[in-house]
Amino acid sequence: MRVLLVAPPIMNPIRADMSDYFEKESGVYPPLGLMYLAAYLKQNSSHQVEILDCPDEKITPEEIENKVRGFQPDLVGITTLTFTLLDVLVVAQRIKSLDPNIHICLGGSHPFLFPQETISVPFVDSLVLGEGENTFLGLIDCLGKKSDWKEIKGLVWKDKSGEVNNTDMADLNPDPDSFPFPDRRATPYKRYFSVMSKGSLMTTMITSRGCPYSCIFCGRPHLGKKFRARSPQNVVAELRECLGLGIKEFMIFDDIFTLDRQRVLAICNLIIEQGLNISYAIRSRVDTVDKYVLEALKKSGCQRISYGIESGNDNILKNLKKGITKKQALEAVKMTRDLGITVLADFMLGSPGEKRDHILETIDFALALNPDFAQFTITTPFPGTELYEKGLGLGLLKEDYWQKFAQDPSPNFITPVWEENLSREELLELFQLAHKRFYLRPRYIFKRLYKTTSLKELTGAIKAGKKVFSLSREKVKNL
Repeated sequence: MRVLLVAPPIMNPIRADMSDYFEKESGVYPPLGLMYLAAYLKQNSSHQVEILDCPDEKITPEEIENKVRGFQPDLVGITTLTFTLLDVLVVAQRIKSLDPNIHICLGGSHPFLFPQETISVPFVDSLVLGEGENTFLGLIDCLGKKSDWKEIKGLVWKDKSGEVNNTDMADLNPDPDSFPFPDRRATPYKRYFSVMSKGSLMTTMITSRGCPYSCIFCGRPHLGKKFRARSPQNVVAELRECLGLGIKEFMIFDDIFTLDRQRVLAICNLIIEQGLNISYAIRSRVDTVDKYVLEALKKSGCQRISYGIESGNDNILKNLKKGITKKQALEAVKMTRDLGITVLADFMLGSPGEKRDHILETIDFALALNPDFAQFTITTPFPGTELYEKGLGLGLLKEDYWQKFAQDPSPNFITPVWEENLSREELLELFQLAHKRFYLRPRYIFKRLYKTTSLKELTGAIKAGKKVFSLSREKVKNL
């Protein structure tokens, strides 16, 4: 079987909050999920597999058609997020119009959250729900052998009569070491970059799957809540493989890299013992680090840590079920910066129970923390989150917006924000105020200019800033 894996072009994204004004300028990252799928298929079958990374290669739907004509796939798998759904459907429809016999399979968080709505799309044949490697391989094998699909767990499909069928969810793989390393050679891996990087080749990694915390705003249900971690030896082996490709910089996209203290220390020690000359960035929580861990991270090449601070008010943090305090945030950020590790702090504006004074308190707290970078976002009730269900239950959300969008995707869709005490327009005003107060401090500007290591970093920051500060009240109505 010939299998084409597609990361769709991003031409009509549904904007969920304001953070994408920065993310669009932050770099171009590899399609990690598709690289895992490609590696798994190649390791466990003889299927021919190719990856088409449209965002990186700036490929249009017309160019996708040319790729399909040339490769002639039997099956096309497309990564599907709610915010890229419009572009996914454009791609799927074009492929079906070229050859109705090509099987179209969608996977990712959107099909997981909205399986019935997604499988109802006429030119979609099947969905892979949850962790996709084993289910996707089973689907391809069955297509090739024309055998029964009912034994494949985690699959939704339409038969020839159009009837929808589904199986039980597949169990999550308890041993992430059993997955092969992502197939980076199947992508133009030398072209990926981050504006925060030093200029050498960069890639992304995950060293664990799942998050055990219960923050009401976070929605990653397809990966489960159970923390499943790769062994230190397995992680370092992947780092060594990447070094063999000339890749020296890593963005580790675990939800919480520092959750298992002993594992983190073991990874750091192996990097140091083996003399790996790398730099990397991680995501963490302020309650999962201490000075000893931070020293080990620094010594092994950690250059940047992203902390989810969310609010400068302890009561709001409790409302979010974040499980941290302001005191913990102050201590962790200070320890991190004292060691020379760059800190990126994330804050949310307009959360449950939050009024204008609370948001001003959060802005003041961001200034007191003084991280190297701060990312402020307007609280958005994402599909599948406790926050979204809470909004529906309280009547703050007048209808099930996300399900309505899944049933009838429209480029005019307006994403909901949490308007309990403040309107969308008032939240935008505070969003802009937060960025102005943090980023337009003269001392901060001079410091950042002094520390900027690349033209890409400087131009990306300028572009993102211009977008944020040029937002008008009319524009925010469509955000």
